[in-house]
Amino acid sequence: MAKIVDKNKKRREIALSCKELIVKNSISNITVFELAKAAQVGKGTIYEYFEKKEDIVFELTNILIQQNLQNIEKKINEVENIKDKLKILSSFYFDDESCELREIYKNFISITLVENDEDIRDFQKQSTEIYFEKFMEILDEGIKKGLLKNDAKQFARVIFNSGLGIFLQNVMANSQDEIKNQLEDLIDLFLKVSSK
Repeated sequence: MAKIVDKNKKRREIALSCKELIVKNSISNITVFELAKAAQVGKGTIYEYFEKKEDIVFELTNILIQQNLQNIEKKINEVENIKDKLKILSSFYFDDESCELREIYKNFISITLVENDEDIRDFQKQSTEIYFEKFMEILDEGIKKGLLKNDAKQFARVIFNSGLGIFLQNVMANSQDEIKNQLEDLIDLFLKVSSK
């Protein structure tokens, strides 16, 4: 009897097997043969599960974002202070724990900027919106507790996009300390203007 393969599980396993290779190198510098070797599968198997090698980056981005969100959610639930919650949410951009996700995300951003593909743009938007929704939850909590002004949410998109901009601006310099300092300054300024 033929073995039944869970395609989603196998796709995930292949992607995770390629993670270390992609973290150390840009996907543009990696061949499908090298990816297959890292995953210990044949080159044809890569194409059976992924239309193109860049799709492995999307799969990894999705997997690592979900893991990161679970970690962030747990940490956010352990603190009461709104400022601390916002710093935990922004920690993806600079903490050591998120290093692999950041490297995969850099690859993802470069693909997004180069490829003119609607599916890629939609995936990018969805990935960003997951974090924005968490940001809005924290602001809602601050408003409900009477710590933030009701109109704090009017600045939410600008503040959130500014954080992303700080990350992108510093990504080439690979200066995690600078990113952390600038994001903490942004959070402090936002809370200063938005607090009751």
